[in-house]
Amino acid sequence: MAVFLVYRDKAATPGDARVGTLQERLVREFSGLGAAMDRLLKVCPEDPYDDVVAQIVMPGWHRGRVTLVGDACGAVSLLAGQGGSLAIAGATLLGEVLGPVTSPQGISPALDVFEQRWRHVVEVAQTSGRRAAATFLPAGRAQRFLRRWVIRAANVPGIDRLVARQILRTIAK
Repeated sequence: MAVFLVYRDKAATPGDARVGTLQERLVREFSGLGAAMDRLLKVCPEDPYDDVVAQIVMPGWHRGRVTLVGDACGAVSLLAGQGGSLAIAGATLLGEVLGPVTSPQGISPALDVFEQRWRHVVEVAQTSGRRAAATFLPAGRAQRFLRRWVIRAANVPGIDRLVARQILRTIAK
């Protein structure tokens, strides 16, 4: 069985210390979301896989003939859901702008063109990821409480469609 749980970890902020084991933090964060979740938490392994969802925002992507590509220059985060597509499309564009270069002196200007053309696409995806994170991972206690009730209400016929429409509207802005 595999389960994907996402939550805001206060320790991800510099200066905050993690309290308890990862398993204890998961119980603290997710208990009370329903019988299925409570059963799942009871069988949680002692040392589950844990990772951070993050974005990379770089002020510049290249210096001279050296450039950052893919997640190194513009990771959009798991919540944006476009990382693989952006990596492939970005690599394609990079190949297109470097393809006509015939001398070492042409590399830096070509990398300028790549960044000028590609940065906006990455920034739009990153904004979408941050918007999804704000909806998906509310920061405040009241917002988390509201999210839990929305999740519970989403099981009620009719309300499920309203919730889905609102989520799509929020993400698509």
